[in-house]
Amino acid sequence: MVATRPKIVGREREIDALESALRSANDGNGHAVGLFGEPGIGKTILANHAADLAGEMGFTILKGHCREHDGAPAYWPWIELIRGLFAGRSDEEAVQLLGDNISWLAQISPDVSKFSSSATPLPTSTSPEEFRFQLYDALLQILKRAAERDPLALVIEDIHWADESSLSLLELMAGSIGDLPIIIIVTSRDVEMADNPEAFSKTVGELMRLDEFSRLDLSRLSRDATTEQVVSLGGDKSSGRVYDAIFASTDGNPFFTIEVVRLLTHEGRLNAAISDGLEIGIPGGVSEVIGRRLSGFDEHELGLLKTCSVIGQEIEVELLAMISGSSPENLLNDLERLIANQILQLDGPSLHFTHALVGEAVSKGLSAPELVRRNAKVAEALIEFAGENIRPYIQRLAVHYVASQAITGIDRAVEYSLLAGEEALRLVEFVPASQHFQRVLELTANEVINGPRAQALGGMWKLSSRTAHESEIGGLVPLLVESFDYYLENGDTERAVDLASWATTPYTSTRGVDEIIGKALELVGQDSLDASHLFSRKISTAYMERRALKEAEASFELAVRIATKYNNKELELTATAAMLSAYGHSESGMTDEAQNTRDGQSLIMRGVELANDSSNLFFESVLLFRAVAWYTTAGDLQTAWSHMRRAREIDDLIKSPNRAATNLSVESALYADEGSWDKSRSSAEEALSIDETDVRPMAVAIRVEYETGNFDRAQYYLDRIASHRTAGPTSHPYTASLLALSMARHFEITGNRENLTKARSISEPIVEAGAPTGSAERHHREVLMEVAIHSADLDLARKHYAPLRKMGYGGDFGFSFERALAKGTAMLGNFEEAESIYTETLDKRRHVGNGPELAWTCHDYSTFLTDRNHLGDLDNARLLIDEAMEIVDRLGMPPLKAKLESLSDELLKRAGKAIAPAGLSKREVEVLKLVAVGMTNARIADELFISTHTVVRHVSNIM
Repeated sequence: MVATRPKIVGREREIDALESALRSANDGNGHAVGLFGEPGIGKTILANHAADLAGEMGFTILKGHCREHDGAPAYWPWIELIRGLFAGRSDEEAVQLLGDNISWLAQISPDVSKFSSSATPLPTSTSPEEFRFQLYDALLQILKRAAERDPLALVIEDIHWADESSLSLLELMAGSIGDLPIIIIVTSRDVEMADNPEAFSKTVGELMRLDEFSRLDLSRLSRDATTEQVVSLGGDKSSGRVYDAIFASTDGNPFFTIEVVRLLTHEGRLNAAISDGLEIGIPGGVSEVIGRRLSGFDEHELGLLKTCSVIGQEIEVELLAMISGSSPENLLNDLERLIANQILQLDGPSLHFTHALVGEAVSKGLSAPELVRRNAKVAEALIEFAGENIRPYIQRLAVHYVASQAITGIDRAVEYSLLAGEEALRLVEFVPASQHFQRVLELTANEVINGPRAQALGGMWKLSSRTAHESEIGGLVPLLVESFDYYLENGDTERAVDLASWATTPYTSTRGVDEIIGKALELVGQDSLDASHLFSRKISTAYMERRALKEAEASFELAVRIATKYNNKELELTATAAMLSAYGHSESGMTDEAQNTRDGQSLIMRGVELANDSSNLFFESVLLFRAVAWYTTAGDLQTAWSHMRRAREIDDLIKSPNRAATNLSVESALYADEGSWDKSRSSAEEALSIDETDVRPMAVAIRVEYETGNFDRAQYYLDRIASHRTAGPTSHPYTASLLALSMARHFEITGNRENLTKARSISEPIVEAGAPTGSAERHHREVLMEVAIHSADLDLARKHYAPLRKMGYGGDFGFSFERALAKGTAMLGNFEEAESIYTETLDKRRHVGNGPELAWTCHDYSTFLTDRNHLGDLDNARLLIDEAMEIVDRLGMPPLKAKLESLSDELLKRAGKAIAPAGLSKREVEVLKLVAVGMTNARIADELFISTHTVVRHVSNIM
């Protein structure tokens, strides 16, 4: 009953590319190929041809299909691939192939779940990003094992309909097969036809960056190729006029051409029309062609086709038999003509439409009442078909019950939409999860709060805690409160505790979440794992809502004690990440009590140790972010960069936009710290491509452009931050503080007082109101200290000096806390203490290799020495200027160079006749004396404690 495939014509280039990719994969160099083009252009025919070639070369062929709008579960094409991988294998062989990956793959595959009773349980707290990565890793491992026996060819059709998780899995897999005997072939329509255009475009973009990926765009056939196609289908090449008519009507679309020829053949008119040269009456579109072809089938056959169109792209034979009241054997007899005429295609236990356009044409012919009735029949039969193994069919059931609610009732639609939402959430499918929960809220819009509505509200909160911007979470807290209170009032403690365990508080002071955590803790045993999980959440809520750092530390101790009791390192990791996050936003770091038992470095090191032992990459990323900040502050840039590189590796694996944007911002700041301006710009722009409202990379970009003299570009980013501040809620709570600090930075470099005045107008009211805390407060006080220094306002300096001194260094985005503190100390007359801060900062910057800030510290310290003018100060100031000059010349910092030259001129005025004969400076005279005794540049550099580059510059001036 399987018909012969049409001959492929006009695709020589594409076939050559596919054959080349197959040979490469067969040699162990994996490859991925994308076949792109409009509907009917021949993507499936080419993919099947490639699969046939692969089979002839000894490849194992695995096929998956993406479904359009028919409730397919997440990862559906990969589920089909897994099913194909285990087809024909014994249970023993399957278990051997799965290895240690049963637990993860069982979450999505019914074919694997039957082995899960003997598998290792999953971690109790798995982030969505971690779930997706572990699933990818598990699948990659079994594909590697399978490819050790025979090379693999994975064919995935219609990825424009794929769910977001399947697309992410495709990205990861395509980037991991370079050294494996595996080829991946995907087919796709254009982006405008995608179910999720944003996710689809991102995946295609990521694939295009891979060396292992080739994109083949299929164009329509030429007139000659179309003629060849018609002849291959049985046409007699005797009348060019008729072939011209077919080509003019189909415009070279292969599927349309095939359907036209099949129609004319079915009606017995193809060769008659050709031989007689008559007008053949070609239909005006594909739907009309298919409609005329279907007119030759009887009512029963058409009824089966209509049911197939409702079931979806993949039609289980057994399910269709249940709906039609027939046995599978009798059903296949009834379908024989439909298969023989290439309307349907039999593929193992399932049927497919030979082309998606055929299914679409059949579906369009259904009236609204008929669509409701058939969806109801499919839903009821699917329940029976699924039996106890209902999980893989939940999302399909939700779609069918919603479509048939006029018959099956709203309750069923609500029930299965809730189940589908929770299942999608479990599988990290946020878009369909949101759709299902929103549908429940729409269906229950006229009802008071009840169980289903509470569950849907809770589901939306769970989604927001993972996907919403920090600025949006505050507005979603009522969802949490309403749902939690309902469960509490109705005695459903299990759901109440589960909901609270998803609670999160952003950096903004959102109220209400901490109270929910407190209530939930009263519902669980104080020594239970639930309590440990809730205490981990309370670390964040206690600090972020009430700045109760001691309470956060107490919650941390309790969470860790319970986690240690149960040897649950995942929960200890969660608690450690939360505690470090709280310290990161605290204005004073650890409390004195906490410092008696641990220090920042030990906590960081313990967190990294836990992360290395854990499979939870999401929390490892969080901890590494904190580690980078800590080691940067401590002056250990080498270790900071080591952790930064690992964090970026994790970003590539877990595909978390929020984590990636955060780490890219920090990476940009690290590059700026060392003066790698172009790399810093690149990281900042990449962060902004993820979230264009994120002010953190904008702040780094402003610093980079000011340092390099691109003032117009700096103003562009400054305006962007200002626009986000005035637009209301933003993606980060430090918008105002970073805006003010950037304006102060502009004044420091350009001397333009306008921005300094604007910075004061932003920071002063906020500090006076007591609104900011942590890094935001530190930023604002640094701004006001700069204002005080340059306005000679002692009262303002005294007001902010003590609080600023108490806060300690925060290391945010490269702005120098130490220099602000040193200048404030000097302004208040504490010259010895100011000098001590400068010398300690210089030692630290020299050790770290932080070029730009070292140059600025040299500038500020030399300014201090020039103004003080004690014995030896001017000589020391000159040495500092020389050191700074070498850095700015090497890194390219024109604005600071101009300030150093101006300071050098001032130094000469202060020194009076400190100019040697022939107009040489004192340092140049020292260099000249050493040159005269025959020293090399390197020896002179060692003798005078300066760089070789500086020696060369002095010698050039002398000459």
